[in-house]
Amino acid sequence: MVDDKEENQYLLHALLAGNGFAVELAAHGAEALAKARQQPPDLVIADILMPVMDGFALCREWKQDERLKLIPFVFYTATYTDDRDRDFALSLGAERFLVKPEEPEALVAIIRELTEKKVPPPTVAAPVRLLVAAPAEQESVYLKQYNQVLIRKLEDKMEQLEKANRALEQDIAERQQTEDKLREAESRYRTLFEQSPDGIVIIDPDTARPLEFNAAAHRQLGYSREEFARLCFCDIDASDKPEDVRARIARVMREGRCDFENLYRTRQGEIRNIQVTAQIVDIQGHPVYHCIWRDITERLKSERLSRRSQRLEAIGTLAGGVAHDLNNALGPILMGVELLRMEYPKESEIVNWFETSAKRAADMVRQLLTFAKGAEGERVSIQLTHLVKELQGIIRGTFPKNIELVVTCDKELPTVLGDATQLHQVLLNLCVNARDAMPHGGTLTLEAQRVTVDAAYASAIPDAKPGNYVVLRVRDTGTGIPPEILDRIFDPFFTTKGPDKGTGLGLSTVIGIVKGHGGFMQVYSHPGQGSVFTAYLPAEVAENNLAQAAKTEVKFRGQGETILVVDDEASVRSMASAVLRRLNFKTVTATDGADGLLQAAKHRTDLRAIITDLHMPHMDGLSFIRVLRRMLPDIPVVVTSGLLEDAAAKEFKTLGTVAHLNKPFTENELLAVLQDIFAPK
Repeated sequence: MVDDKEENQYLLHALLAGNGFAVELAAHGAEALAKARQQPPDLVIADILMPVMDGFALCREWKQDERLKLIPFVFYTATYTDDRDRDFALSLGAERFLVKPEEPEALVAIIRELTEKKVPPPTVAAPVRLLVAAPAEQESVYLKQYNQVLIRKLEDKMEQLEKANRALEQDIAERQQTEDKLREAESRYRTLFEQSPDGIVIIDPDTARPLEFNAAAHRQLGYSREEFARLCFCDIDASDKPEDVRARIARVMREGRCDFENLYRTRQGEIRNIQVTAQIVDIQGHPVYHCIWRDITERLKSERLSRRSQRLEAIGTLAGGVAHDLNNALGPILMGVELLRMEYPKESEIVNWFETSAKRAADMVRQLLTFAKGAEGERVSIQLTHLVKELQGIIRGTFPKNIELVVTCDKELPTVLGDATQLHQVLLNLCVNARDAMPHGGTLTLEAQRVTVDAAYASAIPDAKPGNYVVLRVRDTGTGIPPEILDRIFDPFFTTKGPDKGTGLGLSTVIGIVKGHGGFMQVYSHPGQGSVFTAYLPAEVAENNLAQAAKTEVKFRGQGETILVVDDEASVRSMASAVLRRLNFKTVTATDGADGLLQAAKHRTDLRAIITDLHMPHMDGLSFIRVLRRMLPDIPVVVTSGLLEDAAAKEFKTLGTVAHLNKPFTENELLAVLQDIFAPK
């Protein structure tokens, strides 16, 4: 049996062997011819299409061999043959032309018939006999017919392959189109997922670890993508009961959805308030914990400031009513003191105590009224430089000698419309508080300067309005104010001093006077590093003031330069970035000095200037600039702070900083510094 396909060989071998025939196999015509010449068989079964020598060539050689030509030759070939193949095979001397698949019983019967009876080959048409009769011509006709048969079979095969190829191409095109649509849909989803301003996290409910998350999620907590992927949310939960994380997950798994607010700890150790919407989503049969979260820390801070302002207003209304009643009660006491002194001259010391206590109470009442109603009395144009100079003399004559006084006033300050006595009280109260905060001495700085508050800056501060202001700033290098009590320092009767050192009305009186003059207050303090109290008083509207303000307004704009802003306060970074972008600068932000170094290294070829805060966790501004100068020795650096000590100021100057901005600073102040850096000289 001759067939190039092993499966056909073995199937036919099994069939024939099972019916008592001895079967020998050959892979092609040449191998079969060689085996037959060594040991002639009783019958040969051959396929047509085979390598080396096909079935037609084998049959021709077989019938020309004197030893083999009488041995029956059977073609057993595929279904794509036709009558022309059969006729050509029989013309070559084949005894049978069978088409696969032949019924097993019929195939066995034909083989038995041929091997037992030796049936001679059937006759063929006259043209074929002529080919057999003329050997020279037979060779030519045979080759022609043989080539035609092979060409036709090749064409048939090519046609089948082309049909299969066209079907395959169509299938590939449809599959490609489907894959393109899937990729497009996935790209849209990925874009929406990654560019969402809210954090999106998919959490494994079994391990409380993130399975998938977007950029906003890990950036809000200050982690890199790799660090965030390894987090367990139980580890960063800053609530009183971290085990509540798993309880909330269990609740969502049970109810399907849950909205809550929770505290999370950032990589820098800062506590952020996160608003979370969580629900269960089924992904490929596995339920997961799908969270959308938003950092609401700054919003809550603004709401807290607003509530404090409302609380102060309510307390002021209450204090006003109480003060009037106390005045009515203290009036008879003060008037009766002299009568008691005349009636009981021997008890004058006791009467003096009564008088001192009553006067102190009356003074407290006046401060309460000032806090409740704001500034009262006649309003006149006041040049604050004169008030500062008056207070300078008082401080030098009464404050301890270990407190150094520094006074700085802008030239040609605009006037303010107000009560000189009450504004003098504002400065005096702030300076006394600064003195008490420096029991071992220090530096007290008084500043008076002109500023312009823009809409962006005013929107971030309760009670602030855009406009021109005169700023009174009192700066000390004392103990500072702890952050947990900073929101309460303006409350009436709140004090950290002993009972004999303060009534708790000093700062409440200050803010009452400032607000009564249409201004607002800002406080910056850091424990152990002093405090800065800044009072903004509206500049008096006059033709010369308006002209001067217009004259000093800076019109400079950037040319697309990149500036790195380093500050640990998210609101400061956001506001500075918004202002710089509006002034045609590009911005890069960092949360502290360490992050600033990473950003500076990453953008070192693009950076043109750096604005950095002084007081930051992990790495402060001074340490940041020390290391930065090794990397970028010539880049301009601007330092911002609410409090800058002399020693730090000297080192900053040595490190090549180009300017210092007092916090809080306005857009015009920032732009003036940038103009000095970038404007052509």
